[in-house]
Amino acid sequence: LEEVCDDLADTLSDAIVQIRDRLKVKHVVYHAARHWSKPVDDPFIRLTYPAEWVHRYLTKNYMQVDPVIREGFQRALPFNWMEVGPSNELELEFFKDASTHNIGLSGYSIPLRDKTGRRALFSISSDHSAADWEERCKISF
Repeated sequence: LEEVCDDLADTLSDAIVQIRDRLKVKHVVYHAARHWSKPVDDPFIRLTYPAEWVHRYLTKNYMQVDPVIREGFQRALPFNWMEVGPSNELELEFFKDASTHNIGLSGYSIPLRDKTGRRALFSISSDHSAADWEERCKISF
């Protein structure tokens, strides 16, 4: 079973990189909840973010501040990150910090749900300007 899980993780990690490259975006994140009632507890995550940002995100407890996570696990329809923030000083600081760590200026997330009700979130980020990103999201995604 461990070998199958390891192979799946490697395959999914490779797929995330391939998706990023095909879409020509900055980063891709697949964040799945292992438990339907608590989407941020014990998540399964595959991403292309730099390790330094992941460490910072975890140590600064950004999961509690990140409006993309908050909205993504509540919404049913895809959304542009411009729709969700920043709406307060903590979120503004979070987005500034993400920008300085090369995460991307713009983003788009697609909420997912499996047949048992577990939630997941597929997100992409880019360095496109807000206007260019909004136009690209209308056309491509």
